[in-house]
Amino acid sequence: MAARLAAPGRVVPAAPLEAPPLGLLRRPDLAVLPAPVACPLLVVEVVAPHFLESDHRTRARDYAAMGVPTYLLVDPRKGTGVLHTYAG
Repeated sequence: MAARLAAPGRVVPAAPLEAPPLGLLRRPDLAVLPAPVACPLLVVEVVAPHFLESDHRTRARDYAAMGVPTYLLVDPRKGTGVLHTYAG
């Protein structure tokens, strides 16, 4: 990923990601963008107290459908992280 994140790549907190043809809107806690207007290379979400396990599966599927190749879900309650990668 570092090789693909060259200037003017950037890390953006809470960047909204939209896929109108799919009817999807997500707002990850963090997104790594390779250019100002591009699909993120990575999105990160931190589990909220009300987070449901079904949300985990839905979000992983949604990000893959939106073309995001890497999704990291961090659960500070458990001290764990789950990394999802997709070849797209």
